[in-house]
Amino acid sequence: MKEEDVLKYQINDLIRDEIQEVINSYVEEQNKSSPEGELGFITPDEQKEMTVKIKNVEIDKLMKEYKQIKKE
Repeated sequence: MKEEDVLKYQINDLIRDEIQEVINSYVEEQNKSSPEGELGFITPDEQKEMTVKIKNVEIDKLMKEYKQIKKE
């Protein structure tokens, strides 16, 4: 696997982790403010995976910035 592909996967993982962390924080805050302690958006049976689409152009920008930082 090329170094560039590995870098894309790492960036993808970082973005996914950051999004998940923000979602988890939001849900925790909502749970604290909810009288029953639950959000009530969906039932556990209805839970699905959330998908986020990020354009390759944005990932390429991040890779370019990373490479510039790495050279310095």
